Amino acid sequence: MSSRAISPDQGENPIMADTEVKKIICSSCGAEFEDTLPKCPYCGSLNYKGAEAEYLGKLESMRQDMQQLEQVPEKELKKKLKKKQKFVIKLLILLAALAAILAVIVFRAQGCQSGLSVGKRKLPGSGPVIPGAGLRRTDRFL
Repeated sequence: MSSRAISPDQGENPIMADTEVKKIICSSCGAEFEDTLPKCPYCGSLNYKGAEAEYLGKLESMRQDMQQLEQVPEKELKKKLKKKQKFVIKLLILLAALAAILAVIVFRAQGCQSGLSVGKRKLPGSGPVIPGAGLRRTDRFL
């Protein structure tokens, strides 16, 4: 069974006119099949030329897929990183505000426990608070 290229003037596909399908005979079973197949369709014997062509075709397909995959995740990764960066900044601001509020509460609680207010001291026996009047333990009142 011989095959020949179909010419464009016969009304067939002109792309097929450039390629000629070659047949080979299997060395194991003697069956005839196309040389582009990686294996004999009858016995499964390996056809090196067809297997190589199939492998190279798959390799090229994977290379193209990898190029497409490299471009898409880069954009997505940048968006996600920007989003996470904004979240972390907001979280840090919130934590700083909470720390400041906690520091003020602790500072005031310590001041109230000792009976002192910041920058002011009560004089013993007197009613009003006198700003800046600091008493030392060595001072004595009679």
